[in-house]
Amino acid sequence: MKIKYRYWPGPCVRLMAIALSGLLGCAICAHADTLRVASSGGFAAALKPLMADRLGTDAPDISTEAQLRETLLRADSIAYSDSASGEYLSKVLFPRLGIAAQIRDKAHMIPAEPVGQVVARGEAALGFQQVSELLPVAGIRYVGEIPEADQQVTPYAVGVVRVSKEPALAQAFLAYLKSPQAAQLIRTTGLTPVAAQP
Repeated sequence: MKIKYRYWPGPCVRLMAIALSGLLGCAICAHADTLRVASSGGFAAALKPLMADRLGTDAPDISTEAQLRETLLRADSIAYSDSASGEYLSKVLFPRLGIAAQIRDKAHMIPAEPVGQVVARGEAALGFQQVSELLPVAGIRYVGEIPEADQQVTPYAVGVVRVSKEPALAQAFLAYLKSPQAAQLIRTTGLTPVAAQP
């Protein structure tokens, strides 16, 4: 069996997950214990949110928590996703930085659309979303990851379910995902493979 692929934005990736689930008997899920999955024979990867702004503007410095806070306070408008990363920003990070009340009127959750497209149209000065969702969007610049101490990593894992109708194919697919060739490709989509522990 051959599976042809290209880079798809998030909704299409989820459809691909459903298709693989039915075809091979693989389960693809977020918020899994990636280390446990990787160490028990599955494939696991981690995904971080990234900040982007519009091409042609001066790139802000967000290398430290203090600079990230100042950048957010100075921004005219901020957009973030309606997924896990957006929930983290609005409910955890902004309050932790002590700016939730100050940016409430200019920070907006974007439903059912890549945040990068909102930034590219000039409707938001800054945008936050997982890097895999921002990569396909033209007209934006990837400012960078937020400081490590303020990050929230979203884990993804793939494993073979017990009732798989094609266990051999499913295991072959997992073996490919864990190969060095696949790791290089996976990193280009913003995911970081999680290595198994002995």
